[in-house]
Amino acid sequence: DISNMIAISESTPGPMGVNMATYVGFHIEGIAGALIAPLSLVLPSVIIILIIFRLLDRVKSAPVVQNVLYGQNCLSYHG
Repeated sequence: DISNMIAISESTPGPMGVNMATYVGFHIEGIAGALIAPLSLVLPSVIIILIIFRLLDRVKSAPVVQNVLYGQNCLSYHG
């Protein structure tokens, strides 16, 4: 069964982890599982990104944060 899961996950477009979660969710709970499993895989990352965005939005005018962002900007310039 694991070989089927890997084969299907690799043959469908998208990240393998999301495809595997969808496959497992579908086999355990049908359509509802196929929808809930990938959401439960992706949702924690989205929540963490939103929290970081809120925190950065609050401190973006602090001199330390401005200097860090300026340094990152210089490092990421590819001219």
